[in-house]
Amino acid sequence: MTNEAHRPLAIFSRGMTAHAGGLEIFNANLVTALGNRVPVFVAPPDRSSRLRDYASRLTKTLRFLRRNKGADVLVQYGSFLDILALPLLRLASDRVRVIAHVSDTWVHIRRPSLFALTKLILKTCARQLFVLADQQAKVFGDLRPTKIHTIISSAFAETPSQPSRRGFAFLGRVVREKGVFDLLAAWADPRIQQRGLKLRLYGPTDPEMLARIEAEIARLKLGETVRIAGPAKGDAAVIQTIDGAEAILYPTYADAFPLVMLESFARGTPCLVSTVGEGQSFVDNPELVVSPGDITGIADAVIKLAGGHIAQSYLDAMQAKARRYARGAIVSDLAAHGALTLGAPS
Repeated sequence: MTNEAHRPLAIFSRGMTAHAGGLEIFNANLVTALGNRVPVFVAPPDRSSRLRDYASRLTKTLRFLRRNKGADVLVQYGSFLDILALPLLRLASDRVRVIAHVSDTWVHIRRPSLFALTKLILKTCARQLFVLADQQAKVFGDLRPTKIHTIISSAFAETPSQPSRRGFAFLGRVVREKGVFDLLAAWADPRIQQRGLKLRLYGPTDPEMLARIEAEIARLKLGETVRIAGPAKGDAAVIQTIDGAEAILYPTYADAFPLVMLESFARGTPCLVSTVGEGQSFVDNPELVVSPGDITGIADAVIKLAGGHIAQSYLDAMQAKARRYARGAIVSDLAAHGALTLGAPS
């Protein structure tokens, strides 16, 4: 039987590889924040394929739970596959809790039959459902979820040097659903072109998407102002990108709580967000919020940002607000709700 003071925690997630996605970054930050206060088990990856990786993680997590009766289980719910894993995890442990990383844009939530099944599995297999965003709290309202903090790396709370800001940047997966093509369309606006404003796209993509983006840049004749910069790997590279930009632009179609939004404001850099997920709740300045697909709105916001129309007092307040998420508040949240048992820090 597990000793209460040393109760281990098994984290199950489809996103625990080094791939630079929001869920992966969240998991890495959480494990770091837990430090040596909780014995944490994370199944090692199987990089042969996504499906094999998922099956391998689930199998190894179940084996761990059989060896460690009474361990806490924290499922990082980022897709319907994670929901399908819950019944098996529940058979191995009655201490399964779930953190939702999805929003109402996910396909299995938009489809009534799949969403009904999702809620049934959550209700019967999870002791508690945690959400990170107000929008998620509404989506899962009848399950009475508990809202907790999300987390970003503590590195983003370090005092920045005086940056030399030039141009604008996108940080995230370089795919259509993150609004990348909307940014390109906005960059063709004559007002942006006349000013010669620069845009850099930082993030992972695949060869097919890269070819499409390059073709669109050529079609819109943006070769002088837009560049695909590749991934910013690691906190230091992300911080350098944020500190060197006039603003981060993230007009996403599908996110629950974009970490790049917190990272940007934590560095004192404004971030343009969309009305999807927590963006419109966290950013209370309408000049920094656009509807997904609003090309003119993006261009208008970029012109205002380039003109320095965002007050420094507002950025200072947002920086203080964002840095709370870099100080591990989520660990206290989870401990307070019984999702993990903390040992004394060393």
